[in-house]
Amino acid sequence: MAACESGDWSAEGEPEPDSARWDYGLDFDHGDRFQGGLNFHPATWDDYREPEMPAHAGRATRWQEIVIAEQVLADQGWDAWPVCSEKMNLAE
Repeated sequence: MAACESGDWSAEGEPEPDSARWDYGLDFDHGDRFQGGLNFHPATWDDYREPEMPAHAGRATRWQEIVIAEQVLADQGWDAWPVCSEKMNLAE
C-alpha cells in the first residue's frame, strides 16, 4: 500500500515495490496535505497516533505508521486509501 501511496510508479502504471517514501510530505512539497509513506491525512494521524509518536506522520518510523495503518484499516476498511485500494483490488 505504501508503494502505491507514496512511491514510484512504473511506465505500466503499477507501484514500484519498496519505493515508498516514509517521510512523504516532510522534506519536499508535493502540493497535497498527506503525510508519511501511507499518506495519512493529518487529522487521521492525530486521531490514531499514540501521544509519544511524532505529530507529523513523515517523522514517524515505518513501523509506527504500519501500527496506525492497521488501526485505521480495522476501523475504516480499505476505503481509508480509496485510490490505491481500488488500484490494488482491495476496495470493499
